[in-house]
Amino acid sequence: MNFALAVLLVVVVGLVLMSITQIRLQRAAHRQIGRPAPPLSDLPATGAALVWFHSPSCGPCRAMEPAVEALAAGGHTVIAIDVTLRRADAYAWSVMATPTSVFVRDGTITASRVGALPKATLEALLSAGEADA
Repeated sequence: MNFALAVLLVVVVGLVLMSITQIRLQRAAHRQIGRPAPPLSDLPATGAALVWFHSPSCGPCRAMEPAVEALAAGGHTVIAIDVTLRRADAYAWSVMATPTSVFVRDGTITASRVGALPKATLEALLSAGEADA
């Protein structure tokens, strides 16, 4: 087999495996919708909140950080959880990858997204509190 063809095959297989993994993560996050939010000391019992799971070594997390901080500064309830320090919380919330953004309204999970999200999407999901925004 020619070297270029072997490299192409490895790249294609890698992309397929990454796509399958991303689909599985999104499905796992979607299954949380409608369930009661696991307990967190700083999660309000009523109203909307964003629970944002991140890690210091995550590039997409660092890219999202300004948007998350702007939401918090704008008066939204934002709970940022560093998964390297709070593994038990990440496990309780079924977080399998970072960044994961979980939207909670009145103690119920309304939406969950895996991956970096722009500020406008975060605001829309936080304001609407709907699973599909």
